[in-house]
Amino acid sequence: MVPTLTVKNLPQETYERLKGSAKAHRRSLNSELIVCIERALGV
Repeated sequence: MVPTLTVKNLPQETYERLKGSAKAHRRSLNSELIVCIERALGV
């Protein structure tokens, strides 16, 4: 089973940038967030 993560108190500006990045890369918001986390962790 794949873990589920809930993000609380995400700043509006961060959300908007993530949303824009997801749109630019033609990914869902969830997929974009996974890519961002993996890149930040070097996975």
